Amino acid sequence: MVNIPGAEANVRRCRRARAVVYLGLVLALPFSGLGQGTEDFENLPPSATNYTARTWTGTDGVTWNALGARTDQELNDRAICFGNTAHNPRNVTSPVYANGMGVLSFTYVRGFTTGGGRTLQVWVNDVQQGPNITVDPNSDTPVVHTQTISIVGNVQLQVRSTGSAQVIVDDIS
Repeated sequence: MVNIPGAEANVRRCRRARAVVYLGLVLALPFSGLGQGTEDFENLPPSATNYTARTWTGTDGVTWNALGARTDQELNDRAICFGNTAHNPRNVTSPVYANGMGVLSFTYVRGFTTGGGRTLQVWVNDVQQGPNITVDPNSDTPVVHTQTISIVGNVQLQVRSTGSAQVIVDDIS
């Protein structure tokens, strides 16, 4: 047998690398089939400036609901806009999806230029996920929020507006 300097160390490194790849696959597979829905708000009820309850058939053919929301605002196209604290509660709620939720993403921006703090919260199955999301009250630049949820089984998403002023939300996926 020929002894090649460093060959044994290379074999050990390859085995370790292969083990890390396998471990990554094992950990990722349970979340690869997550079936969260998407909503782009294009099917919202007709454009309205009053803040009230809304129900519509969403992008993927299921029923979405919103409270304290108006439907005349746009972000990437049509979007939902939550009112100020006079319109509590303020949220958008998905239907129950059976195959879990992996990574959540949505776009948001302040609504209008009135003062006041703006905060969003992400809730899944009635449990807040992560910290409050502070919406810049001085910026008209849309922000894409991305958050790892990693919950298997039945999930229901709710994005809540808890600050004192308006927030526009769009493109939930």
